[in-house]
Amino acid sequence: LRSSRTRLQFFAELHRVLEKGARILLVEHLRDFANFAAFGPNFVHSYSRREWLKCIQSNSLKVVAEFSKTPFIRIFVLEK
Repeated sequence: LRSSRTRLQFFAELHRVLEKGARILLVEHLRDFANFAAFGPNFVHSYSRREWLKCIQSNSLKVVAEFSKTPFIRIFVLEK
């Protein structure tokens, strides 16, 4: 989902098909210092936390939990 438009459409479709109270796990590398240190310039293939939150919130989904499994992976628990 490289383009912002495509990501927004994807989250809109998730919102459309999910029942109220349904949850989604979004597991991602973020565009942050830890991933820059690990992956060098390739970290630009990831998105920032701010970008993910924009996609999530623009489609009326809410983050009910957020945590890291490792310094490189961020997990968002989303709910409709």
